[in-house]
Amino acid sequence: MDVKYVCFIKESTGKIERIVFPQNEFPKEGVTGDVRVVYLTETNMGTTDLAEFMDKNWFNVQTLKFVEVGPPPNNYADYNILTSSWSWDPEPVLAEIRSYRAQLLLSTDWTQVSDNTLTDAQRQEARTYRTALRDITSTLSNPKNVEDVSWPTPPSFL
Repeated sequence: MDVKYVCFIKESTGKIERIVFPQNEFPKEGVTGDVRVVYLTETNMGTTDLAEFMDKNWFNVQTLKFVEVGPPPNNYADYNILTSSWSWDPEPVLAEIRSYRAQLLLSTDWTQVSDNTLTDAQRQEARTYRTALRDITSTLSNPKNVEDVSWPTPPSFL
């Protein structure tokens, strides 16, 4: 068997934790605690790009095969190999959305001070946009990521 790499997998989830280049002594394949060791070869790896392989594959501990699941929808997602679906805690995703929203609001703060050159109509348009930004999280239910949000369109003068 032509072992290219040694893969360490979290047994309870099937997530690849790390991949290493084999040294003089290989750890034995199998399960110790919650860690499964699997040898990666041309046959079970299919690609030579380790980062891509690690990002897009999980290990099915029932079939003992790697399953391509694609990239995760966000940094907090875990793949459930049994249901073939991603799940995540929405709170960290909402925190990222709030942080992005705060940046958008900050970039429009100047529109609300009295000594700017905006017309009253433009100032009101900016207020409406800012209100839509502040209200955005009240309409979300388990968003995948910041890009998944339907952000309001900023006024043309911004």
